[in-house]
Amino acid sequence: LLGLEQSIGLDAVRRRAGATPSYDAGILVCPTAASTVIGIDVVKREFAWVYRYPREAVSPAEMRAIWQNQVQAPASRANDRWLDSVAVIGEGRVFLTPPESSELHCIDLQTGKQVWKRRQGDSLFVACVDQGNVLLVGPDGVRALRVADASPAWQQETVSLPSGVMPAGNGYLSEGH
Repeated sequence: LLGLEQSIGLDAVRRRAGATPSYDAGILVCPTAASTVIGIDVVKREFAWVYRYPREAVSPAEMRAIWQNQVQAPASRANDRWLDSVAVIGEGRVFLTPPESSELHCIDLQTGKQVWKRRQGDSLFVACVDQGNVLLVGPDGVRALRVADASPAWQQETVSLPSGVMPAGNGYLSEGH
């Protein structure tokens, strides 16, 4: 899908990232973990769009941890990277949490055009998209941003998790639950 200057064997961040495709409304969204996400129109069997974002540099300490294959617990991350880089699709938008970026990217599913992007803050991963909101899970709580413009969706910006609780796994949304 994409020609790269550096092979995956030399790119430790890309090698460890899952590049799982997601699908909705005839578009197959293919993250590459190489500063690019590709949308494929499965009916026409052609590229629908290509979305590129800047790749952030990896610090020497992060690179050492990656090369030594050290896995850190979510609450004690030594970096500001997302824990999950799956493209989450909802309400005609694609929410990207690339492994080489500390920003949440919201793009239009049909055109691949950026709608907005926002710094990650303390968020670990995107839980789901529901009723016009994208839910972000952090080490201590959950917050919601409006799909339309990334503004806070709740009066209390973050809903705290119970004391001693640490988020784990992935969310699943079904019929509002």
